[in-house]
Amino acid sequence: MSDKALVQAMTAFRTTAQAAARGVSQALIKQVVQNGVKTAGQKGTSVFTQGSGANRIRVIVDNKTGNVITVTKG
Repeated sequence: MSDKALVQAMTAFRTTAQAAARGVSQALIKQVVQNGVKTAGQKGTSVFTQGSGANRIRVIVDNKTGNVITVTKG
């Protein structure tokens, strides 16, 4: 496995664990990215948002790689 692939796998694992700890499934993350409101984030990222209040989900995606960087709920 290349260094880049290893870093991507570690990032994906960390993000998945982080989302699961916040009660957000991978299916919900996919739905937010596909159907949520897209805004420009910082440093080459996009922010996808869906819902409001305690049910608001935000998914931050790296524009270059397409990798999910972080997921927040509420």
